[in-house]
Amino acid sequence: MKNIEDELIRAMGLKNIEELLHSKSKKDFKRDMLKERNLKSKFELHHFDIQKLWAMNPATPFDKITNLSKKIKL
Repeated sequence: MKNIEDELIRAMGLKNIEELLHSKSKKDFKRDMLKERNLKSKFELHHFDIQKLWAMNPATPFDKITNLSKKIKL
């Protein structure tokens, strides 16, 4: 994955990142996320799964780097 938006889409099973906060565009999503006062409830509403966050192995040329994110997740 390339950025946090892609990771959130995968960790919540969203079709697109705008779906999380009902944003009109990706640009609006960034603004909306900064303004959101109860992000935890939005994550819960969309069934956020911490085990899916940063869980993919990196693509080439970074595929030699092992993803050890499971070691730091509670």
